[in-house]
Amino acid sequence: FKMFFLEFFSEEAGAGTFSCLDWEAWFYSPGLPVPSIIPSCFDSSLQQPCIDLKNTWISVSADELATLDVTLEIYSFLSPLQKLYMFSLLLRAELPLPVTHLTKMKSLYNLQDSKNAEIRFKWLSLCLRSNWEEMYGEVSNFLTEVGRMKFVRPLYRNLNKAKNGRTTALMLFKQHKHIYHNICTAMVSKDLDC
Repeated sequence: FKMFFLEFFSEEAGAGTFSCLDWEAWFYSPGLPVPSIIPSCFDSSLQQPCIDLKNTWISVSADELATLDVTLEIYSFLSPLQKLYMFSLLLRAELPLPVTHLTKMKSLYNLQDSKNAEIRFKWLSLCLRSNWEEMYGEVSNFLTEVGRMKFVRPLYRNLNKAKNGRTTALMLFKQHKHIYHNICTAMVSKDLDC
């Protein structure tokens, strides 16, 4: 693997880009690589705006939400993959975002108008994590528009766990289970215990 990797990236390897890699630790240490052996020599310029934006949303108080208009400029320059990464970071945060923050994010970034199913999925997952009941309708719309199990199953699970969401999840599934693939229907049925 190492020879193939260095040969494939011969230009970068010749410039010394990979000199910071501890190949012995990567190959012979037990388990997954620990953060201490993940090299800091790689470019993180695409990752850093996502991390900064996530930290801004997590650390801002309700009183400071009006000052977040500046984040629109940052968000608008992110690629779709960077936006997905930012939402993933928010989903992995220790505590869910308050609904006040999500309301501001929705209006600021026009998330309700997104045509990207991946972004809508992450956004709706974030809303369900915060038990934002007003968004259950948008979750329902998404679940009837997109039938991929990759989106459907986690959203039904999250809706089922959300505050007052079980009734909505069960009713929606009963009405629309015929539009999903048989395997998806069987898996969601198990998830919802129905």
